[in-house]
Amino acid sequence: GLAVVVRLASGYRAAAWLGLAFGVGYAGVSLLWQTMIRTESYLGLTLVVALFSAALAPMLRRVRTVPFEPVWSACCWTLTELVLQYWPFGGFQWLRLGYTMVDSPLAGFYPFTGAASVTFFVALIGHLLARAVLNRTGRDALVAAAATIGVLLAGWAGTRWSPDAASTGTVPVGYVQGGAPGGGIYGLG
Repeated sequence: GLAVVVRLASGYRAAAWLGLAFGVGYAGVSLLWQTMIRTESYLGLTLVVALFSAALAPMLRRVRTVPFEPVWSACCWTLTELVLQYWPFGGFQWLRLGYTMVDSPLAGFYPFTGAASVTFFVALIGHLLARAVLNRTGRDALVAAAATIGVLLAGWAGTRWSPDAASTGTVPVGYVQGGAPGGGIYGLG
C-alpha cells in the first residue's frame, strides 16, 4: 500500500506525510499491547516508529524513476529497518517486515541470510506488484510474477535444504530479557 501511494504522491513532502500516516497506522496497531504498560509510552513509541516510515516514503519517491526501482525500493526498506534495529532504545526490531514471514515460503531464508534478507524480499515483491498494478503493462506483470515465484521458490527450497528441516522432534526453549528492572510487565514501565 505504501509503495502505491508514494508513487502517486505529488512531491516529497506529500510522500513524507503519507509515510507518517502509514507508520501511525502500522505501529499503532502493532504496538497496542504497550497500553498495558502505559498509554503515554504507547503513543510516544508509535510516533517515533512512525517517523521511520515518514523518512522512508521520500526515499521511495526518490528511487521511483531509477532503473530497477523495485530493487532500490527494497534496499530503502532494508536500510530503514537497519537504523530501527539500533535506535530507539538500543534497537526496536519488532516491526520488521522480515518478521512477518515466519510461516511462509520466505522463512527458508532465515537460517541462511537472516531477517534483513526476508525484509528485502518482502519489500521487493511488494514494489514489483505495485509497479505492475500502476503501470498496467504485460511486461511489468510478467516480471512481477516471475520474480515473486522465483523468490518464493528459493525460500521454499531453503526450508527443505535447511539442516533443521530434517528434525521432527521438539526442543524446549527458554529465554531471558536482560537489563529490564523489576518483574513482569512492570519491567518495561
